[in-house]
Amino acid sequence: LHLYDVLDAYISTNILKVLGNHGDSVTASGFAKISGVETEGSITYDVYTHTSANTDANAAHWIQQDIGSIVL
Repeated sequence: LHLYDVLDAYISTNILKVLGNHGDSVTASGFAKISGVETEGSITYDVYTHTSANTDANAAHWIQQDIGSIVL
């Protein structure tokens, strides 16, 4: 996933939420994990923001904590 995947998919929030299981993996180019988590319902997400994104864009991946492998 790249910055424009997030911006194109979720124009109202610029947040792409990724759900998965322990055996799943995510590859996200140019994103870095920030401290803290977000919880929505019963799902807890690690938050990754794009290193080149304008801070006003607030482009982020929220990746479910149960996902086994995150490649940045």
